[in-house]
Amino acid sequence: MFEIEARGGLGRRGTWTRSGRTLPTPIVLFLHRSGRPAPTYAEGLFVSERSEDPRFQVRVSGSFFAPRMGNHADDLPPVKGMPLSMADLEVPEGGVEGELSIVVGEADLLMATGADAVFLANGPEFERSPREFVAAMQRLRESLGPAKVTAVTGLASPSNVSILVYAGIDVVDSSRMMLDSARGLFHTSDGAVPVSEADRAACGCPTCTTGGDLQAHNDHALHREVLLVRNHLAHGRLRELVERRLANAPWNTAVVRHLDLREYDWVEPYTAVAGGAMLAYSHESLHRPEIVRFRRRIRERYRKPPSARVLLLLPCSARKPYS
Repeated sequence: MFEIEARGGLGRRGTWTRSGRTLPTPIVLFLHRSGRPAPTYAEGLFVSERSEDPRFQVRVSGSFFAPRMGNHADDLPPVKGMPLSMADLEVPEGGVEGELSIVVGEADLLMATGADAVFLANGPEFERSPREFVAAMQRLRESLGPAKVTAVTGLASPSNVSILVYAGIDVVDSSRMMLDSARGLFHTSDGAVPVSEADRAACGCPTCTTGGDLQAHNDHALHREVLLVRNHLAHGRLRELVERRLANAPWNTAVVRHLDLREYDWVEPYTAVAGGAMLAYSHESLHRPEIVRFRRRIRERYRKPPSARVLLLLPCSARKPYS
């Protein structure tokens, strides 16, 4: 069961009840291995084999070509193992029909209608095509509705997780942090730099202050950003956080522009009509669904009062003639 508590466009903060546990969303599934356990603050684990750890665990079951089948309700089905370019190639398997489904292409959506949560496959490939990421999210929402918990793996970082949530993602994983740590990249909410160029003394996270390793820092940075996203959702400020993150990477800007400029008709129904004050302080603010909606309603709904004969336009200036 998934209960939505707060919204920010397509993004939502909620409670996912799964296997007798109550999980807050958005949430990070941290990789958990015998040689390197997940951090103590992890609320969910991403595992290849189940362990005695009492926390919520999602287990991967390999691919269609090398399956590692299990019988637990929180086991992912074997993935097709197909890239996006071959997403709709027919593979004779019914792995998307479980409670947790993996969707590779549009053909998988019909079989995922009974799933509790849907995982988008080929997450890292979306980084090469923000348009395809937005299109995949639109197809998923239009086919399965807004009640499904939606996840993507291999894509989240501290600098883009707010954009992923704004686009409708509820669950991410820490696999990119593991990969980038092996590549020597130091992540913050402003992006990633080689660790040799990072000033760890200026970071201030518990890992850097105690001399921890790079992956521990990157995992903590991702977790901290997700907590920040939850807070902004609770206060109706996710869009403001998203706009601050647009300068971090062209991918972030491209996703938001696709949502604003190409998919307004899809996003607008999920955007609140009333609420608190709105902070508009960037060029992208002009294309927020709330502002576009207001402009359209002025053009389409406004009618001149029948008794009015004169229209007085007052300039918007620092010193107004009527003040």
